[in-house]
Amino acid sequence: MIPRHVFYNSDVGEGAGFDAEIIPMVEAVNICCGAHAGNLEEMQRAVELAQEHGVCIGAHPGFADREHFGRREQQLSDTQLHQLLFDQLDTLDSIAGGISYIKPHGALYNMMSRDAGYAVLVLDILREWREIPVMLLAGSVATKQDHPSMIIAEGFMDRRYTAEGLLVPRTKEHAVIASVAEASAQAAALRRGDEIISESGTALDIPVDSICVHGDSAGAVDFLRRCLAEAE
Repeated sequence: MIPRHVFYNSDVGEGAGFDAEIIPMVEAVNICCGAHAGNLEEMQRAVELAQEHGVCIGAHPGFADREHFGRREQQLSDTQLHQLLFDQLDTLDSIAGGISYIKPHGALYNMMSRDAGYAVLVLDILREWREIPVMLLAGSVATKQDHPSMIIAEGFMDRRYTAEGLLVPRTKEHAVIASVAEASAQAAALRRGDEIISESGTALDIPVDSICVHGDSAGAVDFLRRCLAEAE
């Protein structure tokens, strides 16, 4: 069941090696479906850990581009995109015995965040697979393409934002937050509903339902420990 308060989530099952530490500290996990990273064994282990700790399970499908970790944009036909998503969702669903929501990964997520037409296309495919909530970038055009009750608005503790409220591209050196203090401060602001500061210094008001820490970030475990300790 998806939590009704602002909760922490993490991308797992990608082979980063931190899942066993991260999963008990979050309330929801976006499990890689084997296309951009991971494999069946890692999916199974992530599902088992989530079930053991009572953590909500979401699917994390992305482009089949393991060389670039699914973070390079691809132009697929509607049929190819349909097959790509259905294959991944069916695989994880069969392992988990059911999933609660879907969070697109990497370039797929970012393309939906800035292109309303593309967001509609992907959402239609996901709705065809199953009518469950989709986790999308809070404040982006993607969140405006479906009924609010079917959207989980997501913010990030470990990524910097542009003045437009999008994620700073990873091609820029400052895109990823490495400081524990900075990541925990951004997470705290998002949880309180306070403004956060973009890369250009402008203030952003980004109401969120959930806050992500990337499970492949070297500082993910320390970020979460600090956030949870400060929330006590």
